[in-house]
Amino acid sequence: MKRIYKYLYLIIVLTACEDQINPELPEAPPVLIIDAFLTNQDSVQTIRIAQSQSYFDNSLLPGVSGASVIVSNSNGSIVNFEEVEQGYYQWDPTIDGPIAVEGDSLTLQVTIGEDLFRSTSIVKRVPEIDSITFRFEEENLFLPDSYFAEFWSRDLLGAGDTYWIKSYRNGVYLNQPEEINIAFDAGFSEGGNVDGLIFIPPIRDLINPFEQDENDKFISPFEDGDSVFVEIHSISMRLSFFLMR
Repeated sequence: MKRIYKYLYLIIVLTACEDQINPELPEAPPVLIIDAFLTNQDSVQTIRIAQSQSYFDNSLLPGVSGASVIVSNSNGSIVNFEEVEQGYYQWDPTIDGPIAVEGDSLTLQVTIGEDLFRSTSIVKRVPEIDSITFRFEEENLFLPDSYFAEFWSRDLLGAGDTYWIKSYRNGVYLNQPEEINIAFDAGFSEGGNVDGLIFIPPIRDLINPFEQDENDKFISPFEDGDSVFVEIHSISMRLSFFLMR
């Protein structure tokens, strides 16, 4: 005697409605913004000074002119940044050499009217990049045939280093929020017991851009003939927390 089993599949389709709201946010007085990311590279150093604006205003932040911008080094040298455009202050190290070397302490002093703003940071060490390699992975459920890049570098011995790894594809800086690559020693977090090791695979792989086509399907991070460029910047712990927020 055959038993016939019948199954009833209940399909529930959930729908949601979206209501557009336009909250009225109170106007807050503008706040001064000083963006100063200085390096020891032989390229023009730029400090931007601007004012904040309302949440829904997506225009360029208004620059602040007329500020006195000075960077002093613990070795006694002083650099004056000149305003080249409203809110943009620059200094060219190709004339006088790099702004600092490893171990120097830099102090930024910005004077606007009667207000004085000061910040201090130390130029920390940074490891060298040994090489960059590519690997090919065959098509799977999520990606087509793809080429992935991977950089190879070893964290310097001595716990407590913090890095910002920047990558470029075909000369274009990968600056999307999900592409911010921060490392504590050779791993993702302080206290990870990875001091002095080769950077872990997730850190090495984060130099790959992940993009989608017009059909929202992921495409290969790199194609034949593409180039990749990677920099490792040594940063302070405070800056790493700011970038990861």
